[in-house]
Amino acid sequence: MLRKVLIGLSVAWVTFFTAQCWQRNVSVPGSAFAGAGIALRDLGLHRAAALAFSAGIYFVPDAPLMYGGRAYSRSKTGHYDLALADYNHALEIEGPNAHRFETRASLYFDMGRYSEAIADYQAAIALEPDNVTLHSSLASTYFYAKRYYEAADGYAEALKLQPDSKPFLYYSNMARGMAHSDSDAAGEAIIDYTSILTRPNSRATFDFVSKKLMIAGCLKMGGKDCEAQVEAGVSE
Repeated sequence: MLRKVLIGLSVAWVTFFTAQCWQRNVSVPGSAFAGAGIALRDLGLHRAAALAFSAGIYFVPDAPLMYGGRAYSRSKTGHYDLALADYNHALEIEGPNAHRFETRASLYFDMGRYSEAIADYQAAIALEPDNVTLHSSLASTYFYAKRYYEAADGYAEALKLQPDSKPFLYYSNMARGMAHSDSDAAGEAIIDYTSILTRPNSRATFDFVSKKLMIAGCLKMGGKDCEAQVEAGVSE
């Protein structure tokens, strides 16, 4: 209930403020609408935030911040195509920008367009090669795209920037194990999965990796239909 009231008040404020500016032919700094949009976005009021950014775009039509802000809020309300158009326009205005590539990559990821997300993360990394978040996000996207070798390499790059990160080490080994399993290099997969089991980060991790290890062991022994056999054994 409170959330609906806040959204209603926010929309009313933006509408009233915009109408007054139009009526009085007052020039309003775009920062006023940008600030309102950012505040509303941070409150999770994305429909109202998109409206605030739209009002800002009316007064300042070439401000990439407005388009980027509206794109993010539109993506959070499921308007992916509109959000993508805004991100594209922001990049057309300002040229290559690591943050804008990153946010558009995240949108592509949410849309299941992994190849385009990967291309944008790579473009962002070219601009900010020491940004560990970008390397991690790229690796995660490779993983979801089932490009496991590249995912392992991506996490390895993130590890170079943050050597003490246990999650990066875990996912690097996991991706490498998945890659080796896919290529029937079961011996290497056994090594990768065993390294994870020495320090599992949860019971779910232990169960998942143990199952993968059993499948790799079956393959190593020349077994057939190993995954089905292990699933059947676990369910008994």
